[in-house]
Amino acid sequence: MLNYKSFLRYAFGKLLALAVYIFAALTLVFMVINLMPGDPAYSLAVYFMQTYNLKFEQALEMARVALGYDVSKPVHVRYLEYLSRLMRGELGYSLYYKRPAVEVIALSLPWTLLVLMLATIASYIIGTRLGVFAAFKRGKAADSILYSAAVVM
Repeated sequence: MLNYKSFLRYAFGKLLALAVYIFAALTLVFMVINLMPGDPAYSLAVYFMQTYNLKFEQALEMARVALGYDVSKPVHVRYLEYLSRLMRGELGYSLYYKRPAVEVIALSLPWTLLVLMLATIASYIIGTRLGVFAAFKRGKAADSILYSAAVVM
């Protein structure tokens, strides 16, 4: 039987692992974007020059504002600023939707949660029924097929 302390230790370990995974994912995203060859602000400035018919200096300043950081700063400073902005909920500006990214997320979140809830309910119902079916067919071909499909998924 699981006692209270071992459950708390287990839950704390899982939460700690989750925090490490999230931190690693955020770091990887930063590294991919910021350590690529070339200057992301320069690439975006060229796009702004072509799209909005701007001079390069104006387009470069617009790109720096859109990216939310100054590319002339060292990478470790930009990384700390990136983490700081994320903690404050400053996710930058969506170039596609031309509005703050937080607004885009806020508009999409209710529908995302609805789809998540419906998918969870459907997977619970279907998974339970398939599990009961496999239990009744234990050791037969249907059990092996369902087990193999579950492992692959």
